[in-house]
Amino acid sequence: METPKKLSKAQIELLALFEEDVPEEDWIELRRLIARYFAVKATRLADAVVEERGWTADDFERMLHAHHRTSD
Repeated sequence: METPKKLSKAQIELLALFEEDVPEEDWIELRRLIARYFAVKATRLADAVVEERGWTADDFERMLHAHHRTSD
């Protein structure tokens, strides 16, 4: 993994917020909160695509069983 040359605004704000030692339990909870935030965001985006395309449960069932492999 390449080290970024410049810190992002979010990284700088997090560093300032946690100038003091943070207990491990708090770090675990913060990671869970951040993961939950991005999971909810991804779900909302997926829901918007489903609604935009008008997909139904039947459509998903067909996609689940469809074979999309290609041979090279």
